Amino acid sequence: MATVSSKIYQDQPTITAVTAAPVKGAVSTTTTTIPAGAPVPMMEQEKMGNKCCGCCCDFRRAVIICNIILLVFAVIGFIFVISGRTVDTGSYSLDDDSAYDTYFAIEIVTLVVTILMNICAILGAIKYNVGMVLVPAIWYVVEYIISVANAFIYCSAWEDEIEEKHGNYVDAECNVPPGIVITGLAITIIWIYPHVGFVKEVKAGTMSEETYPREEFSCCCVA
Repeated sequence: MATVSSKIYQDQPTITAVTAAPVKGAVSTTTTTIPAGAPVPMMEQEKMGNKCCGCCCDFRRAVIICNIILLVFAVIGFIFVISGRTVDTGSYSLDDDSAYDTYFAIEIVTLVVTILMNICAILGAIKYNVGMVLVPAIWYVVEYIISVANAFIYCSAWEDEIEEKHGNYVDAECNVPPGIVITGLAITIIWIYPHVGFVKEVKAGTMSEETYPREEFSCCCVA
């Protein structure tokens, strides 16, 4: 029996390969040392972070998608407001000295800030910047509070308008339905959720430019 040993790396584990020799009853062994622990490509590693909603996509992708959707709605809303046309007030102009002046002024400012925050969050997710994603998330909470307050301002403006047209002969009363307030809160939480998940994973080191090939996931857009 003949044994041939070749040492390639001093401290690496050895793997012994046994092969059958041509001569019956004789066995030859060759001992070769190969490097162990070779790094696995990042994209082939198992995902460590969570998936948005448990099955949808990674949080970076979720932040980008959510803010694109919000940006589209904010731009559409802004166009309607500055054009002075809404479902309830019909044709309107800020020069009319109407009771709706305060309501529309708040709407315009809120929508402008929201558009800027949408863009900020998208860029923040692309750049893995925690601050640029966290600030918009905080703004969405502030926006919700402003929207609820502005709804009461709208009701007050509507009541004033009715009283101006019909005097005290009409008892004008406008209320903000609790269902709308609760629904708005639920929607706000849903929009904030991916931002929080993204910030958490980036701060933990799970999500970064280097690890994203491992963390990337989509239920329909990634092969």
